Amino acid sequence: MDAIESEEPRLNMLRALPLMHRLLRLILAGERDRFTKTQFYILITLHRRSPLTMTQIGELIGASKEQATRAVAPLADEGLVQREVSPQNRTKVYVSLTAEGRALVQELTARCGEKLDERMNEHLTAEEREALQMHLAEIASLLEKAVIR
Repeated sequence: MDAIESEEPRLNMLRALPLMHRLLRLILAGERDRFTKTQFYILITLHRRSPLTMTQIGELIGASKEQATRAVAPLADEGLVQREVSPQNRTKVYVSLTAEGRALVQELTARCGEKLDERMNEHLTAEEREALQMHLAEIASLLEKAVIR
């Protein structure tokens, strides 16, 4: 049994996180001039769930409310997201994608998907790619269930 197989299975997620982060950096290399990693996470999060408060965004992307607020401001200035104050509670600001923001996220995810495919095709067999895609879909679904309230 090699070192990887003998590791406690619960630690596999911790082992995968830095690898996934590095892969994301490789895929987003061309987009970093326009968006920070935090802004990219916000756009993707709002594409899946919207509208959200700054606190909810922060919780979902692992940032503070203040970091989320600072990252959202340039996105709002570009017209990619809109902020709306709750009429019931003026202290709550809800953020959602605009039509332009939604179109951009679809374009970004398509480009990132192409880059990911290139990377995977270069380094993995067809069987490995299929297994990875299947497991990633299952992992994402289970993590959403475990993490998102």
